[in-house]
Amino acid sequence: MKIVFLIISGADEKVTFCCKELYEQFKILSRMYYSKMSQIYDFRYYFMEYNENIENEILEKDDFIYLKGNEVFEKIYEKTQRCIQYITDKYDYDYIVRTNLSSFWNIPNLFKLNIPLNNCLTGYLMFDRFISGTGIIMSRDVCKYLCCQPYIDGPDDCVITNQIQNYCSVTPITDFKLGWLIDCKNNIPDNIDDILYFRIRNEDDRTNDIICFKLLLNKIYNL
Repeated sequence: MKIVFLIISGADEKVTFCCKELYEQFKILSRMYYSKMSQIYDFRYYFMEYNENIENEILEKDDFIYLKGNEVFEKIYEKTQRCIQYITDKYDYDYIVRTNLSSFWNIPNLFKLNIPLNNCLTGYLMFDRFISGTGIIMSRDVCKYLCCQPYIDGPDDCVITNQIQNYCSVTPITDFKLGWLIDCKNNIPDNIDDILYFRIRNEDDRTNDIICFKLLLNKIYNL
């Protein structure tokens, strides 16, 4: 199983300075486990960001894929689609996992998933309508289909799910659970063996997100 993680990253002009600093810490902490586990499992990972200062329309540099332009929240679908096209043209892979900075993955569980090699659109279904944008898993053929679809305005996870459902149906993940660490005051569950990934977002104080990340780094990866 070959996987590419594409991680929504970057901060638009509406984001406060403290949140930008937070995002940078997310990247540092995420690299710690992505880098460690990529030596064991067959996957790549990239942070997807816009950058108005690059010369070409797209640039791969280290663990980043940069698209020329300004960071705008409403461009997440476009960012996803263009980066998937770039990866598809350049690399061999079985699945792409589109995720975000505040999702913390249990990589060994990801590689235990029993999912089809083709016609695969999976993740956690929200409101019985769309795959949560915190973790959208797509097989290569589905990615190719998505790259050919026109831009549609709307929340990126809703758009991606709706576009692909014209090609294949959604198959929700049942092997493992989605862990929610939202306004949790850093209470990490004792048993996390059945969690695929955690969605972390403490609305009242997002510095608690960093505490959660560090606790999970230690609990899952001994880092």
